[in-house]
Amino acid sequence: MKASTRNTIENWKAWLMLRSVSFYIWVGSIGLFFLVYLLATLIDFAIHGTWGFGSGHLEHDAAYHTVQALSRSLGQALGIALTCLAIALPVTANLYTPRLIKLFMTDRFNLVMLGLITLAMSHNVWGYYALRHTGSMEFELYVTLVLFFLSFTLMISYFRHMAKYFTPSFLLVRMEQDIMKTLRRIQTTREYRNAMRIHILINLDNIGNMVLKSIYRSDREVALAGIHVFRRLFDEYTDLKSEMPDAWMELDYSRFPGMSTEGLTEVNSRKIWFELLILRYMARAFSSSLNLMQDLVSEVAAQNQHVGLMALLKEDQEVVSLCIRSFNTYLTHAIEQRDTLSVHNVLYQYINFAEMLISFDPVLLRNVTRHIRFHTVRSARRKMANVVDTSIYELIQLAYSVKAARQDDIYDYICDTIISIDISFSPREAEALIRAKLVFAAMLGELEDAIHLHLIHPQLESIPRERLAHLYDELLIKNEKIQSEVTDRFISLSYLRPGQHAALKSIFRDLGYERVEDAQ
Repeated sequence: MKASTRNTIENWKAWLMLRSVSFYIWVGSIGLFFLVYLLATLIDFAIHGTWGFGSGHLEHDAAYHTVQALSRSLGQALGIALTCLAIALPVTANLYTPRLIKLFMTDRFNLVMLGLITLAMSHNVWGYYALRHTGSMEFELYVTLVLFFLSFTLMISYFRHMAKYFTPSFLLVRMEQDIMKTLRRIQTTREYRNAMRIHILINLDNIGNMVLKSIYRSDREVALAGIHVFRRLFDEYTDLKSEMPDAWMELDYSRFPGMSTEGLTEVNSRKIWFELLILRYMARAFSSSLNLMQDLVSEVAAQNQHVGLMALLKEDQEVVSLCIRSFNTYLTHAIEQRDTLSVHNVLYQYINFAEMLISFDPVLLRNVTRHIRFHTVRSARRKMANVVDTSIYELIQLAYSVKAARQDDIYDYICDTIISIDISFSPREAEALIRAKLVFAAMLGELEDAIHLHLIHPQLESIPRERLAHLYDELLIKNEKIQSEVTDRFISLSYLRPGQHAALKSIFRDLGYERVEDAQ
């Protein structure tokens, strides 16, 4: 089954589920109406011995006043509906996006409901005339009752529909469906007009604005829903991209203000403008949520990893490179804001993504290692000691994964990168780096890597004896990390793997420090 067919079926299922309660209310109202009408008819027959309006027992004046009362009720119903719209529509549009006004005024159920009430009121005007001047009673009364009944039974569903429509999450889904409908139309018909792209870009802008406004108001649910919409759009577009027309792949300069002409030319040649636009929206959400909404920071990083995984499965190296750039952008923003927790969470997702590159592209994996080294040094200069040792720890985990995959060249590159990180920072950051390099040395000892162990040894020889005693207690006695925040890597806070203890004790002996119990 094709993805488009599967999505169509899922959309219909969602449509039916969303409207199931209203449907049952409507069916129940119809059943109740006919039950009451049947009882009234039976009672009428028992009293008068006749059936229906054509029996002549309903007088002309009574019918006229009945139509008049129904007309007042319909006018009140229309007034209530318009009052609700006049209050809820501008307020919601002002809070989230003006796009709501166009979406609501083009909604089929809204148009049908307003049109039905207007038709019922118009027919009542004609009913006045017919009953007063022509004397026609039975037909006009039947039609009036039917329109009145439909208007009031559907009014329950209409108010529920309005309440749902003004929910921000529902607006996000509607704009997502609008974008996907246009994309599938371009892909299936190969028909492309610039107005289609403008329509998609306007919806993307409104989704991005809703996410940013939700962050500023600390509306976590809407912000997360917007990020998920971007991820689903990317997944769907990944399946359609290969069949999109060439005209779609070229974008004008106006959508990327500030980008150089050379950069725009490169983006068009790589055919990645749509993916770049989505990742830019996610980057804006990330930078806005720093120090405000940590779970959204983690979600953006996780979705960026998902985007990279989908690109790996499609063997789209251009998009994979974009995801790596996005991770670097996230780390740059988080370090600049000194948001330690966000840096830890992004690093965790970054390393998970790097492990996927082991069998895909060793060159990109080298780039990731070099980027993490850069961010480690930058964190030390920003006096973020906890980030320094965490970065080395993540590189150590990557080295284990590369060694297990028998990628010796990449393993050597990662080890050389860790060794090359200077320890001549301020005292607190230098201490964190020394502690991390001791753990790295323990890894080398566990893997019996004598070459790199010989290279790291000179960096550890200058550690004073009293400092060695403190590090020994910290790593082997207390056996817990100094940085003890709850992060996305929710594991034991132990620095050392079980197999590293004996190797680390041997390194301390080589550095001239040994406990009595170890010597025994």
